[in-house]
Amino acid sequence: MSNHFIITQKGEPGCPVGYTNVVLCPEFKKNIARTDYGNFDWYRFPNKRRALEVQYERTGPLCLVSLEGRCIFDIRGIGGREKMYAMSPRFFESAISLGASFDQIVESSFVDSKNVPLSSSNYRIATFRRFNFAEIADAGSSSFQPSGSLIRIQTLKIKSDFEAALFSIKDILPQQDSLICSSRARQQLETAKIKGIEFTDLREFEWPDPPPQSSASDLLSILLGEKKFVPML
Repeated sequence: MSNHFIITQKGEPGCPVGYTNVVLCPEFKKNIARTDYGNFDWYRFPNKRRALEVQYERTGPLCLVSLEGRCIFDIRGIGGREKMYAMSPRFFESAISLGASFDQIVESSFVDSKNVPLSSSNYRIATFRRFNFAEIADAGSSSFQPSGSLIRIQTLKIKSDFEAALFSIKDILPQQDSLICSSRARQQLETAKIKGIEFTDLREFEWPDPPPQSSASDLLSILLGEKKFVPML
């Protein structure tokens, strides 16, 4: 029987928390961090798939801007609830070979805040296929609580006959949203030397609860290792 793993963000030099500050734009703009980029349709609209599709039809490849210099990664989630994923060619090729299903895929350049390319090949911006909790969960060993229109997972064991190697869950709290992979997928991603991710056995994973409110002192406690923080992918 295959084990499954939660994929989380790995802390990189200059970012021990594990988050990478990137912005997805229709095209490169100076001082993008000072603008309200949250108004771009793929941040603002629930239907990210259609928003990405419309923009790509208008302008072709989008532009992914790193606001933290040369912080290189092979995959990062962006866009909040039911996030999109920015993927390097290396991760994308691995995902395709694993049979991963996508609802939408568009191309994007990847540059730093001065418009210097960080990759010689375009990244892919994609939305993975998502499954309902009941489709993937072993009913006798899994549980969740409703949280408005979303769900908060308490325990999760994947059905023994569930075959997807790389997937996400529908209607999950953003604080718990991440990619899940099979042991076969983990082995292949490690062999491909994918950068910026870590794996935690689903049997040992502690699902994070949504924080009531974050503050500067909370962030300092995380950086000092005094408070646990799970950087979901």
